[in-house]
Amino acid sequence: MKLLKFFKRKRDAQKFPSKKLQKVINNAIQFLDKSPTHHLPLKKFNGCGVYMLYYDGCFYDDLTSQNNEAYFITTPIYVGKAVPTGWRNGRTSKSKKSVNLWKRIQEHTSNIQQATNLDIKDFCCRYVVLDDDLIVPVEAKLIRNYKPLWNCHVSGFGNHHPGATRFSQARSDWDILHPGRVWSKEMKDGNDWLSVVAGVRKFMRNV
Repeated sequence: MKLLKFFKRKRDAQKFPSKKLQKVINNAIQFLDKSPTHHLPLKKFNGCGVYMLYYDGCFYDDLTSQNNEAYFITTPIYVGKAVPTGWRNGRTSKSKKSVNLWKRIQEHTSNIQQATNLDIKDFCCRYVVLDDDLIVPVEAKLIRNYKPLWNCHVSGFGNHHPGATRFSQARSDWDILHPGRVWSKEMKDGNDWLSVVAGVRKFMRNV
């Protein structure tokens, strides 16, 4: 009966009210923001959820000829997620026993370690283990809130090995800025260095 009254009362009856969901998402983000930071690599742990990577090096200061310290202190350089195995097909495994979140952060640790101009000592992360259905909306809200450099401008950091049949794809901007990933060397040339750098400088001026 309550739903029937709702549909009769509301003009936009097809729009489902989501204030309670937004409150849960905001609470999860506040929890994550107050969580401790951890140096990479991380000790193994269970669960799926969302993470934020922070950078405290000087590469982007040198690249942009400006002090970006204030930006990187408050803003993650990358936000990502790890969902349970089978999540995309609606057949999830037991996420509490999964180590997918830890594995995903480990993949990023390996990528950073392979880069010739990044030092893993300059990185740390925050993470939160979440109920499966909260993972995607929390990640999306974090990206909208923070606009991290490696999510919103320098694409390619989160890429996996493309497989031998897809080496014809262009090398990502992240791999152009931070060469070293073994498999990226097999890919076709992407954007030129100068245009990628110019884009980063413009982005950093406007954040």
